[in-house]
Amino acid sequence: MYNCTVGDVKKVAHETLKDFKRLYRELQSSYTNLFKKELTEYLENFEFGSKFVSDNFAMVNVFLQQMHLERWSQDRTYGDIGGALGLFLGASMLTIIELVYLCYQYRICGKLFKKTDNRVRE
Repeated sequence: MYNCTVGDVKKVAHETLKDFKRLYRELQSSYTNLFKKELTEYLENFEFGSKFVSDNFAMVNVFLQQMHLERWSQDRTYGDIGGALGLFLGASMLTIIELVYLCYQYRICGKLFKKTDNRVRE
């Protein structure tokens, strides 16, 4: 079993992070040296003449049978807003009508229950 505490873990993590940063800097400097010094010396040995270009590069002609162009434009439309507003107002009106209907039913039913309650009491 390992006996470690939070302090030990923090210490090891900090040391690992320092090592990583050091190695990362070394890697960056080695790539910098490659492109500044060694690659330029390597490329100086080549002659980039017409023979080199014809041997190492290809010319590709791309012909399109038909070129399709599409133009997209975005206009301000109020249809979505109108649809959402209509849905909201319709739901609101339906709710109001249902509440009025419910109150109407309870008033009628309430009066009927009051009449039957009075008859039972007498």
